[in-house]
Amino acid sequence: MVVASDEALKPISDDEANIASAKLKQMIVDAPADLKKRYIRAFVSEIVVGKSEIVITGIKRCARRSRFR
Repeated sequence: MVVASDEALKPISDDEANIASAKLKQMIVDAPADLKKRYIRAFVSEIVVGKSEIVITGIKRCARRSRFR
């Protein structure tokens, strides 16, 4: 049995989150097209393209903190 220490459960800082976010974004940008598609499909459920707007719907908890807007 593996027991997590208190330090393993410590929340990360905003700076650490921003660094991790930037690294993940770059990994996605550099990824092959098929991986990008799978990643997007994990979070986006529907894309509707109209004459004056594009509406993207998906997991709301991901959209609230998204830096890809």
